[in-house]
Amino acid sequence: MNERIFNKDNQVEEVIVSKIEERKKVKDSLIDVNSLPDSIKNAAIKAGKMQQLTAFFDRLPVGEGRDAMFNLLNSISNNQGEVDFFIKNLWTKTGPTGNGKIDINPNDYKPGTLGYKIFELKPAGMGKGELLFAWRIKDSEIQGGSVNFDLMTPNGKFEVKDYRNKSEPKKSIRLGVKGKAPQYRFFRQILETISLIEKMMGTDTLVTKYQFDKSFGDTELLDVIKYITERSVSIRTGEFNKTDQSNFKTFYEKISKVNYTPNVYVKAIFRGPGGEPLEINIEPISIEDAKKGNTITITKASGDISTVDSVLAEFRRLRYARNPQDLDNDLQDAVNTAVGSIPLVVFRNDGINVTTEFVFSHVSQSGIFILEKSIAEK
Repeated sequence: MNERIFNKDNQVEEVIVSKIEERKKVKDSLIDVNSLPDSIKNAAIKAGKMQQLTAFFDRLPVGEGRDAMFNLLNSISNNQGEVDFFIKNLWTKTGPTGNGKIDINPNDYKPGTLGYKIFELKPAGMGKGELLFAWRIKDSEIQGGSVNFDLMTPNGKFEVKDYRNKSEPKKSIRLGVKGKAPQYRFFRQILETISLIEKMMGTDTLVTKYQFDKSFGDTELLDVIKYITERSVSIRTGEFNKTDQSNFKTFYEKISKVNYTPNVYVKAIFRGPGGEPLEINIEPISIEDAKKGNTITITKASGDISTVDSVLAEFRRLRYARNPQDLDNDLQDAVNTAVGSIPLVVFRNDGINVTTEFVFSHVSQSGIFILEKSIAEK
């Protein structure tokens, strides 16, 4: 617990906290290969691997990562079998490659082995499996929590994810800051779709404007619109699941296929500094005629505004209603952008996947979740 001495401007307190942190860094820096038990160092010398042991330990992140390995080696120092096993297997693997290969397998970290003990270490700022790689992979270096990747090897940079899960073997992977859904076009278009439907239904004013059952005879389309409005609150708060995705895609596909009167304008919007905007349905005007000359004659349409042409004039403003395939394209673009060029090394129940190829799974708490393409296609 930090010692705290208060004055009116907290200057003394800040100096004391700073000195405490400084002493902690000094303490951490004193933990090096020379601090290791003699049994570990002697085994390394006997095996001709003292240089590798020194490089391995020096490359561990100062602080929790180095402390965790130091404590584990202390705990096995009196077990000559485990000491020899640790040194024998130190830096004997080549690590992951960009083409998805890795020569570490589940036998290297199966329960009951030293590899499993090291695999399970999870110091602050690090994930399971990172210290296993630091031990087994030649010339590797674990980065800790200060950069956007976990593992550096002669083959490049990698991120490490532990997604072993007996009840959910295909559990999706949550992305970090780059995976925040609101920054991507697909999610903004989803929110725009919800807002447009609610506006057309008069949700904001509690007065129904458009009656979609008069516009469409397709009951499935009407059910999908109802579903979207019922899910609006959850989606706005950052929840967008597979069922949501399917219903929105159905909505866009059906709207894109509805027949309408081509090459006409059926709606006019008036705006001015002296009054509220006025939106009206008009008798159809040829688009070509409207673009000619300086004068446009419009006639306010009579009757119900819920005609197919009027409704489609609104819905076709939506990017995905014009081209439904753009939804899938934008979802994949968001995944590719968030993942980036650094391969992920993903521990699964049956082994390890090394890949940059992922597909969209869902959004939860405004974060994008993904799944390896190889798993999704099975």
